[in-house]
Amino acid sequence: IEIKDIEDSEADDLQIKIADRDGKWLQSWLNETVEKGSTGAKGLKIKVKIGTRDETGKIVEQENGTFILDTMQHNGPSAEATIKATSVDFKKGIRTEKRSKSWKNLRLKNLTKKVAKSGGLKYYYQPSSNPKFKKMTQSDETDLAFLLRCCESSGFSLKICGTNMVV
Repeated sequence: IEIKDIEDSEADDLQIKIADRDGKWLQSWLNETVEKGSTGAKGLKIKVKIGTRDETGKIVEQENGTFILDTMQHNGPSAEATIKATSVDFKKGIRTEKRSKSWKNLRLKNLTKKVAKSGGLKYYYQPSSNPKFKKMTQSDETDLAFLLRCCESSGFSLKICGTNMVV
């Protein structure tokens, strides 16, 4: 298992490689589950918890987030499966639908709230300032890409963690 927890501006990634010499994982039930998840309205969700032992030997679990299935590949005779997932749901319009719009007197906090709501996310706006853009043009870009551009031009970072959007 490899988890890339990226500080800002990109989605976190999860990659699971499964060696399956005995044919237990690459059976039809896994393919059917993946197919249902990848074509379903909400996508297949993978919740990751990693356990480590503390000094007393007790297992302590740390939650590492929820990921949405992105791709799954089988590698021929080596019987290896690779499952890739991302922390951002690609099926949400904020990440896939491109728009063109002219904005006037746009406040960053208001834009964050609007994009989060349309993506079904909770938002947390942490900066003490709320920059105002007199005029901004969203030209053939997704709402998420536009918000990211506005955040970066203001010197702020944007992060999506599970169902939370944080500026």
